[in-house]
Amino acid sequence: MIIQKKILLNLIETPKLQGSSPTFYLPHTCAKRLDKTTTKIRIVFDGSSHGENQLSLNDCLNSGVNLNPDLLELILKFRENLIAYTADIEKAFLQIELHEQDRDVARFFWTENLNDYDPKNLQVYRLTRVLFGLTSSPFMLAATIRHHLKKYKDKFPDTAKIVESSL
Repeated sequence: MIIQKKILLNLIETPKLQGSSPTFYLPHTCAKRLDKTTTKIRIVFDGSSHGENQLSLNDCLNSGVNLNPDLLELILKFRENLIAYTADIEKAFLQIELHEQDRDVARFFWTENLNDYDPKNLQVYRLTRVLFGLTSSPFMLAATIRHHLKKYKDKFPDTAKIVESSL
């Protein structure tokens, strides 16, 4: 059921036949949140996991430059005015699509019933969106936000100026 929902939301897909691009299978586990009403169970992928004398996916990724604001400077800005605003982009990393050629390094195995293990029931999927917890994810999110600020700067100059000053 978890997987079908992710397929419908275009967060994952069944990979095409093995191509020439690099391939990596991400280990994962399920996290339960009984206090949540909408997402009680979610899949947590581990980009830092590796075999003995092997590299993890995070070891192979470029983290990019740090585009995030200095935390101390950001906290001090909160004290400048009487009212401070914060905003959150819901499931921010999942809003960014992975390029087609990069998706094979974000594959994973899945079976619907762990209690009745049968290799024939093993499915292979791959992520279509940026994954939380990868070395490169914070850079990709910050770069995407900056891209959209630049793209809409002429249409919404006041908003763009305010958001840019917060970055």
